[in-house]
Amino acid sequence: MRTQVGILIIHGMGKKRMGYSKPLQLRLRRRLAGMTGLDISVRDFVFEEVVWSDIVEVNQDFVRKAVKAEFDDELEFDMARSFIIKYAVDVLGYHRIDVGQTTNALHTAIHQRIAESLHQLRKKVGPEAPVCVIAHSLGTVVSSNYIYDMQMQKNVVPPLENNHLETCQTIASFYTLGSPISLFSLKYMNKDESTIQIPAKETNRYRYGEWVNLYYDRDIMAYPIAQFNNNANLNVKDIKLESNSGLRKMIYVICLILSLPFALLPLISNRIKQLFKVASRVLLFGLGVASHNRYFTDKAVIETITEGLIKVWQSVQYDKA
Repeated sequence: MRTQVGILIIHGMGKKRMGYSKPLQLRLRRRLAGMTGLDISVRDFVFEEVVWSDIVEVNQDFVRKAVKAEFDDELEFDMARSFIIKYAVDVLGYHRIDVGQTTNALHTAIHQRIAESLHQLRKKVGPEAPVCVIAHSLGTVVSSNYIYDMQMQKNVVPPLENNHLETCQTIASFYTLGSPISLFSLKYMNKDESTIQIPAKETNRYRYGEWVNLYYDRDIMAYPIAQFNNNANLNVKDIKLESNSGLRKMIYVICLILSLPFALLPLISNRIKQLFKVASRVLLFGLGVASHNRYFTDKAVIETITEGLIKVWQSVQYDKA
């Protein structure tokens, strides 16, 4: 019987519903189906997604309404405020520790969702199948924390069943998309901290695994991981993606052209130039926000993950031979 590869997908900040990963799954399936010269089937790859946004939505809605009421009559860049609210509320809710406690209810509830999804994946592919984790945005922080807890046996949230897959001992690859992990790891820079094992010890026999961190150059929430971490045991490959470089140049050109007529009006030209400078920066910020949500459909991301999935699958079949 052929060994299948489990794929766990974890979303980031913002409201998500079941099925949010369908665009990513569809593109990966198409890419896998298009592979020629390989004895490979789309059925060899089994997907499971984690949905946890509903746990923090109440906090998001409360803050959003309060902010909107405060700034309703003022000049407001709604997209920017919404982006910051989504991120700040999720981060603070996930990491907040009340006095006298070692964790919090939101943190526990989110990790419980991951445990449930891994349990479902185990029922589909078995307890020894290799798992590839694809996480986005704050989901990269959540998933890396969960993997660490399981591998280091700091099980604040125990697995539903005690087997290799559900305790994260069969994770072969980890793909972090638009990840702020580096910002969260700064508090450990001066500590001799152990790190998550990618590939995990039970997948070492599969002979292949990788941690690849993909981030857009204009994504304000995403950063490289390797250069921010001094841990010699952390083997991460950072890949920087270009995000709308042509569109950035076009925005600058448009702003420049529109501001030229006002050069003949000395009394207002500086004011107009400042307005266009601000407008261009707002547009570029918008591009950064937009790029943060493009990873699931980016061609380079799909190709990188597909290549890794195939290598993991091949190494599993080779190990059985």
